[in-house]
Amino acid sequence: LERNGSTRGLPVVLVGVHDAAAVCAEAMQRVDLGAVRSCVWLDGHVDVDAERVASWRRPTLCLAGRHGSGNAVQPWRGTRRLPAPHRMVKLPQRSLPAPAAGVHEAMACEMLAWLRRMVPEPVPA
Repeated sequence: LERNGSTRGLPVVLVGVHDAAAVCAEAMQRVDLGAVRSCVWLDGHVDVDAERVASWRRPTLCLAGRHGSGNAVQPWRGTRRLPAPHRMVKLPQRSLPAPAAGVHEAMACEMLAWLRRMVPEPVPA
């Protein structure tokens, strides 16, 4: 992205859904992220402890809905909230195993609000 003139300067956001959230968690610890401005995880199962959060290099939004099963592993184990500039949002709607009405729209609205705050508009070349 940085080498191509048409994409250089465009802000990039990593979005990890379910299993891909763990991969994004690892990526947030890298110092050579280049164009990556932020990360968004949707309903992933990642152990989030203070040491790992302290190693994140970019603002991260964690979004999760309720799970329909009482014995389901909950997303973002290890924390109920995240220190700034990161944010955790637990939606009241069920997202797994079958999404409740409106949960995807709620996730999209939260993500859009986050991106408007965290990722600046690209400057035209």
